[in-house]
Parts: sequence; structure tokens; C-alpha cells
Amino acid sequence: MRDTTPTSRSDDPSPTRRAVLAAAGGGLTLLAGCNTGPSAGDGNGSDTNGSTNGTTGTTDANTTGNGSGGTSTPERDDLETNVSGLFYSSEGRSYTFRVTVERERVTDIGYVEGIVVETAGGDPLGEKSFDGPGPSTRKASFEVNVPEGVTRVVARGVDSLNGRGGVAMATDLDSKAIDAVDQGPEPRSFEDYTVEG
Repeated sequence: MRDTTPTSRSDDPSPTRRAVLAAAGGGLTLLAGCNTGPSAGDGNGSDTNGSTNGTTGTTDANTTGNGSGGTSTPERDDLETNVSGLFYSSEGRSYTFRVTVERERVTDIGYVEGIVVETAGGDPLGEKSFDGPGPSTRKASFEVNVPEGVTRVVARGVDSLNGRGGVAMATDLDSKAIDAVDQGPEPRSFEDYTVEG
């Protein structure tokens, strides 16, 4: 049976939205219209992001779990590659992931190098590499087979200078909850992490 319910999380790093969310107590969910741009996987443009509401339709969830039970937008380092959008659908154990990553400041030596999707234990499921410096926002879409018994998956950006640190997104494939987690400059373990959504 095919599960076609889209699941996603998107965060906008702009100070204006962050300030609005902070003023609203961090628990605000905003509705958004469609945002068109080049197709997923081209590494350019924007993406339409939505999280399931459990039945039909989608909403744009602009609040994030911080791994400590709260719902605040993680602060981002402009020298790290941060995951800003995660969308996936499934058919059996085959999942299609669309991941958007951003690096605010791109230089000849500091840029988005790739995207990796892995189990909570750190085993790689899928990876996309990009050639050299490019746009500050990159996207990739790829299919991965998730092994039986794996229920939590992590999407991380890969930075040419700073590796897999920065904001990652963890998802529980059963509940479809997604958390954005600021790992800091080094990748953290998600093995014992509980996705709260």
C-alpha cells in the first residue's frame, strides 16, 4: 500500500520571521501558499514545503523542535550548511526524500558540498554530492530503501569546511513528526533522540 501523505518541515532563517515567531511564543503554525521554482534536484530555486495535517491537504509548519521539548527556531551559523526543508513520501520501505540545505555565506572554499540521509544510528541510506561552490540553497531528491525496523531517519547537510554539523532534521517515519535540531559545529548522535514534532 502506497503512503502518499507528504511530510515536510521548513524553516526560514530570516530574522524577521524568527522575531515574529519568538514574539508569538514560538508555537505558531503559519499557513502558506504554493511557492514555485525550478524542479527538485537542480540545486537552485525554492521548494514547496508542507507537513501533513493527518488527513488531507498540507500546511507550512514554521516551528521547530529544539531537542529539549521546546519549539524554537534554532539559531544558524552562516558558516555551516543547514537543512532547511525535508519532504518525504513512501511506498512500502522505499522512501523518496527531498531535502533542501542552505549556507548563508558561500565562498570559494566554504560551500554546500552535499546532503546525506542516514539512520538515527548514523548508517548512511542515501547521499548527494555537489560539485564546487554554487548557490547558497541546494536541493536533492533521491529514493532510499529503509531497512525493516528503522523508524527514525536524519537528514544532514555536508559543508566543505565544517562537515556534517549545523541544523539537521530528524524524522520519525511512523508518526511522521519532524524536528529541526541545531547540532552545533559537530554532528551529534541521534541514536537515543526522540522526535517530538
